[in-house]
Amino acid sequence: MDQEIVLAILRGALIVISYAFIGGGLKYIDQVYDVHVFDKRIAWILSILCGFLMGALIALDSSSSVILLGIIISVGITRKIDTLPFYTVALLSIVLPLFLNFTSIIPDYTLTIDWLLLTFLIISGISDEFLDGIGDRKRIKALTIRPMMKIMILIFCISGIFSYLYFLAFLAFDLTYMYVSRYSHEIVKVMTPLERKAKGVVLE
Repeated sequence: MDQEIVLAILRGALIVISYAFIGGGLKYIDQVYDVHVFDKRIAWILSILCGFLMGALIALDSSSSVILLGIIISVGITRKIDTLPFYTVALLSIVLPLFLNFTSIIPDYTLTIDWLLLTFLIISGISDEFLDGIGDRKRIKALTIRPMMKIMILIFCISGIFSYLYFLAFLAFDLTYMYVSRYSHEIVKVMTPLERKAKGVVLE
């Protein structure tokens, strides 16, 4: 098989796996503080790993830069960044690309961001957070799966702006995010009322 094809496959697999790790990691952190399950020490480790990984993707991959910045900025605007580990993720995600941009570690490196695409993704991300709140209150699951950002990324793929790889990667992000959420709920279900009270578990 041609070396370029092999490298393209490996790069694509790495991006999808990275998005999957970030999605699961962010939800793990979320459930530690919102539901009070899992381990806070692991949440801190994940915050550093996810922050560096997101920062590297933002710095080195132009499509990921607008997708991941769109997520960070939209949740920031909607005040969903509300714990120190999430602040750590956001800070590392932004500082790492800026650091590479203003140093000579990577020769001739310049951070490039398509601000128009980023604006569309921020708007769709804010819409998703708004719909997520409605979905939680009204018990409408379809509104809690970030439909607007998925649609926007799919439109970018169809129009040739993004490779379909990024739609697959975003789906991987969401699947691991939802899996960790479901897994945390399964843990809560097998707890006794006394265990829940002792751990301060919050039923969603």
